[in-house]
Amino acid sequence: MIQLSWIGMQDWVRGARNFDKQFGKRAEDEVNRILEDKALPLATSIVHVITGQLQASGVVVPMRFDGQNIEGGLEYGNDFVDYAPFEFARGGEHDWLTPTANEILPLLEEALGTAFTKTIDAWN
Repeated sequence: MIQLSWIGMQDWVRGARNFDKQFGKRAEDEVNRILEDKALPLATSIVHVITGQLQASGVVVPMRFDGQNIEGGLEYGNDFVDYAPFEFARGGEHDWLTPTANEILPLLEEALGTAFTKTIDAWN
């Protein structure tokens, strides 16, 4: 026999109403930590180096969750280093995105799953 207490149900209803905010914050925290600690150092170590300017231009664009979409990632190039897209398009040893994505995407998927589970677990 399964019994659900009304207090428990109220917590779930309240949690469901605030899911986007609760999940979004956890997801942002988890993903930004991976981008900062793992993705940026990995990508930077792969970026083809001649002058070092492109390599030094790498930054994390903090992840945001707007309730439906997740945006964020890594960005290379700036006002002084405007050739990043051309270098990347050359492929081969110039492609820092593909090897970084292959290693980091499973970690990001796991982080989002963890954020989802922690959000649901917090309702109990």
